Amino acid sequence: MEDLRFLLELVKERKLKTVIDSRHPFEKAADAWEKSLSSHATGKVIVEM
Repeated sequence: MEDLRFLLELVKERKLKTVIDSRHPFEKAADAWEKSLSSHATGKVIVEM
Protein backbone atom coordinates (compact mmCIF):
# COMPACT_ATOMS: atom_id res chain seq x y z
CA MET A 1 0.00 0.00 0.00
CA GLU A 2 2.91 2.34 0.70
CA ASP A 3 4.17 1.86 -2.87
CA LEU A 4 0.80 2.95 -4.21
CA ARG A 5 0.85 6.07 -2.06
CA PHE A 6 4.34 6.85 -3.29
CA LEU A 7 3.22 6.52 -6.93
CA LEU A 8 0.19 8.69 -6.28
CA GLU A 9 2.43 11.37 -4.83
CA LEU A 10 4.67 11.25 -7.91
CA VAL A 11 1.62 11.71 -10.14
CA LYS A 12 0.38 14.65 -8.08
CA GLU A 13 3.79 16.30 -8.30
CA ARG A 14 3.93 15.63 -12.06
CA LYS A 15 7.17 13.72 -11.63
CA LEU A 16 5.88 10.54 -13.25
CA LYS A 17 5.96 10.75 -17.04
CA THR A 18 4.14 8.46 -19.44
CA VAL A 19 5.85 7.81 -22.76
CA ILE A 20 3.39 7.61 -25.65
CA ASP A 21 4.51 5.62 -28.66
CA SER A 22 1.55 6.28 -30.94
CA ARG A 23 -2.10 7.32 -31.15
CA HIS A 24 -4.71 5.58 -33.30
CA PRO A 25 -8.31 6.44 -34.10
CA PHE A 26 -10.86 3.91 -32.87
CA GLU A 27 -11.35 2.71 -36.45
CA LYS A 28 -7.71 1.58 -36.46
CA ALA A 29 -7.83 -0.17 -33.07
CA ALA A 30 -6.72 -3.43 -34.70
CA ASP A 31 -3.55 -1.72 -35.95
CA ALA A 32 -2.89 -0.39 -32.45
CA TRP A 33 -3.36 -3.87 -30.99
CA GLU A 34 -0.94 -5.37 -33.52
CA LYS A 35 1.65 -2.72 -32.69
CA SER A 36 1.35 -3.42 -28.97
CA LEU A 37 1.78 -7.15 -29.55
CA SER A 38 4.73 -6.74 -31.91
CA SER A 39 7.13 -5.56 -29.17
CA HIS A 40 8.05 -2.60 -31.37
CA ALA A 41 6.18 -0.05 -29.26
CA THR A 42 8.52 2.15 -27.22
CA GLY A 43 5.74 3.46 -24.97
CA LYS A 44 1.98 3.38 -24.57
CA VAL A 45 -0.17 2.75 -27.62
CA ILE A 46 -3.29 4.94 -27.38
CA VAL A 47 -6.65 4.25 -29.02
CA GLU A 48 -8.68 7.47 -29.23
CA MET A 49 -12.44 7.28 -28.99
